[in-house]
Amino acid sequence: SVEFGLDISAVCNMVQSSVVPTYAKKKDTHWDIWVDYCKKIHVDTFLCTIPDPIPVLQVFAHQYWDRRISPSKQAVKSGTVSDALTSVGQAFALLSIADPGFTALTNQINLCLRKQLAGYKKTDLPPVKVKPLPICIANSVVRWGLTTNLNRLLTIANIVCLGFFFLLWPGEYTGTTCDNQPFSL
Repeated sequence: SVEFGLDISAVCNMVQSSVVPTYAKKKDTHWDIWVDYCKKIHVDTFLCTIPDPIPVLQVFAHQYWDRRISPSKQAVKSGTVSDALTSVGQAFALLSIADPGFTALTNQINLCLRKQLAGYKKTDLPPVKVKPLPICIANSVVRWGLTTNLNRLLTIANIVCLGFFFLLWPGEYTGTTCDNQPFSL
């Protein structure tokens, strides 16, 4: 019925609005790449006719990892490949189709895919380290602030000191996009 069509459309819009637009766009891009990949190898997008979908997912992951089908055509890390596989699985789940890369029995990603991703992780370049802000800079500013009797300069020194210690506490506002560093200068 028309009412059902309107309601399902409203539900789809609500699901889409549950995530940040850039995140939704990334997920949509992963799905578009998946659809193109399936067309290229002449496989049903939902893998309904494939008795064992794991090799199809493995080759998808490999081609994504080796840049052939990644959006940027640049080298990607293992986490990016994992994100693409997760996006495809989530698209299946949103349509009430079982994620073919997920083993419900163990409540984990398929063992073959897990080992493949672990292999990619070993080839990832080490994370770029950022040198932390030396405490001697904060100490110098505080000493400088204490030598003056101007409230404005003393306030600046106090703010620098608070800011320094704020940066030492990783959290929602000081976290970075990667887990290997709590903050950057």
